[in-house]
Amino acid sequence: MTAILPGGVATEFWAGASERTAPLEKFLTPQQVADAVVKTLEMDDTCVARELVLRSIDDSDFSVKPA
Repeated sequence: MTAILPGGVATEFWAGASERTAPLEKFLTPQQVADAVVKTLEMDDTCVARELVLRSIDDSDFSVKPA
């Protein structure tokens, strides 16, 4: 079993979800999330991914960004 924990995903969910405007251009795309899930499912049977944490490089949860 794998817990899939995506950050913000640019979907219609955000329309009216908050009084603030969501920066959809900085969010993950649904395709990026789907691709990561498929790759996880294709992993060798001897490897277990307990968590799949996905975040955009611009996600504000991270205080340090790669150079």
